[in-house]
Amino acid sequence: VTLVAAARSLGGLPWLDGLAPAGRERAPQVGRGRAWSMAFMLRGYVRALVRFPVLTNSATSCVLYGTGDCIAQKVEKAYKVESTGKTHHNYDRTARMCLFGAVCAGPILSQWYSLLHRMTSVYRYQYVAMQSSGFPSLGSMYRKDILHGRLGRFREVSLKVVLDQLLFQAPFLNFYFISMNFLEGRSAREGWERCKKNFHDAWAYSTAFWSPAQLMNFSLVPVHLHTPVVSVFSMVWLAFLSVLYHQRDYGANAETSASKPPAGAEAPASQAALTV
Repeated sequence: VTLVAAARSLGGLPWLDGLAPAGRERAPQVGRGRAWSMAFMLRGYVRALVRFPVLTNSATSCVLYGTGDCIAQKVEKAYKVESTGKTHHNYDRTARMCLFGAVCAGPILSQWYSLLHRMTSVYRYQYVAMQSSGFPSLGSMYRKDILHGRLGRFREVSLKVVLDQLLFQAPFLNFYFISMNFLEGRSAREGWERCKKNFHDAWAYSTAFWSPAQLMNFSLVPVHLHTPVVSVFSMVWLAFLSVLYHQRDYGANAETSASKPPAGAEAPASQAALTV
């Protein structure tokens, strides 16, 4: 039976099927080649991620940011909150998102999460003094031991989430608004207005979205995969942010408020420059 099972696992020797115990059927072969192909591609991706982290993360962010924008435009069309005068998919907007992901998000995220992991190493290691006999001039020597306690792990993950929110998410959000404004060819003043208009709401939503997402990421995902997982979450996050602002600026409530400007004031201009 062991030989039959081994032969079947190799996909050969079909004449041995008759030696199998009665009542057992041969395991289906459909999908096995596809599973091997997916596993091979995944191993290749992980090897590239370890060997060329910045380049691999840039390519990953390029694809995922562009995919997120395509999803956002589909949702905006379904809910009829597209920008004024839009009749088809905005490929320039998707190209801008791909460019931002490849040139900005990928390298920045790769370096930041590598730095964040080094910043929190105090909760992963402890340095134990070693007794040195015969070489008093060398002073004290220490051995680095790995900590395995749950408390240290909890502190490390919690500190990573807090530092990520305070030191990275807020500046990166403003950087995103300014970069999109620059790629759209708009002035610095319009970029400043975009940040003032969108940042506070986006920061509140960012805290609610990224805190549990990063808690799961830092707790369950290996360190070298932190950046790709963040890129996957960013695909969802930026799609949500875009739909949210299009709903605000082009939805039914926006049309109602725009049709009734206050006395003595001009009708509000198009908000296309202030949407994601």
